[in-house]
Amino acid sequence: MFTLGDGEGYPQGGGNEDAMAALEVSVAYSLRMVDVGSRYSSLQYIVILVDTNLENGRMVAERVVNQFYKIYGGRTDPVVL
Repeated sequence: MFTLGDGEGYPQGGGNEDAMAALEVSVAYSLRMVDVGSRYSSLQYIVILVDTNLENGRMVAERVVNQFYKIYGGRTDPVVL
C-alpha cells in the first residue's frame, strides 16, 4: 500500500488530487500486466503483486516511488510512505 504523507511518517491532511493522479500513473507504469492496483482512499493506493517474492516486491515499490517523483516533480507537499 502506498500512502501520501507529510514527510514525517504521518498521512497528509486532506486529499491531494494532483499527487494521487501522479501516484496512479506511477503504479500503472511500474506494474506488470498480471499485477493490479486500485485507489484505496483519498490518500492511499493499494497494489497486489501476483507470484512474487519480497525482493521483487521491493523493486516494484522502488520503481513506483521513483516514477512518482519523476512525474510529480520537485514539489514538497506529499511524500509516498
